Amino acid sequence: NKYQTAAIAYQGAVENISKETNPLEWANLQYHLGYILHEMGDRSRDKELLENALQGYYEATNIFTREAFPWEWGLLQNRIGNVLYRLDTINNDTETLKKAVAAYQSSLKVIHRKGTPIKWSEVKNSLGQVLQVWGDAVKNRELLELAVKCCQEALQVRSREETPLPWAITQNNMGSALFLLGRQTESVETLETSTEAFGKALSIYHAYGYSRLRKVTERNLIRVEGLLNRMRSKRLKMVDWDDEASAIPNNQENENKEYSNPLL
Repeated sequence: NKYQTAAIAYQGAVENISKETNPLEWANLQYHLGYILHEMGDRSRDKELLENALQGYYEATNIFTREAFPWEWGLLQNRIGNVLYRLDTINNDTETLKKAVAAYQSSLKVIHRKGTPIKWSEVKNSLGQVLQVWGDAVKNRELLELAVKCCQEALQVRSREETPLPWAITQNNMGSALFLLGRQTESVETLETSTEAFGKALSIYHAYGYSRLRKVTERNLIRVEGLLNRMRSKRLKMVDWDDEASAIPNNQENENKEYSNPLL
């Protein structure tokens, strides 16, 4: 296919160019080779392709350093974060997630909201996605709260009117982070906010016919609504029991104690 053809071509070009005599061209080829391998590995969930893509990006950072080429370095850090996140879905390795977070945070050191708001919001959204996976894996509330915050910040740039698809993607991402946070903290209110975010995402997916994304978000919404129903039922039973207990007259408290105590 076209990706394999491109990968072979870039690999041949890299091998025929000297890093010492043509450093910029060599680094540029490493980036493009990494990009092609990244796309191939992402589509096929091929660990080796993704690792080779990662190596290409790392090679490129030897020339495109933060000091000499801050923008290119920042883009590479974002790409590195993307590959590491994808590798975690295969390896299920928390250390890989930590490296992905570090890469996105490095990217944000040179990609700023003021100068490049669209790219900044993209990196923020990606960082939120990785933080929620990490936070859920280690059961860390703070990481989940940071994930929600990253999504909220991305939504300061991404809007329903101007960037409907990225806006919906971040709404879905935030809905997922809120679901994980609400499940961990047993907060009905947080879960309700999660359903609102998923609903906003679905409004765009329905309107623009994004069927694959719609199905993913619908599954997410079913999960959170199922948990909400169970938690509301549990809360209702607790309220019913409190009301029943409070209805017993004081002078009958001792008389009815053995019947009102569920542990006896």
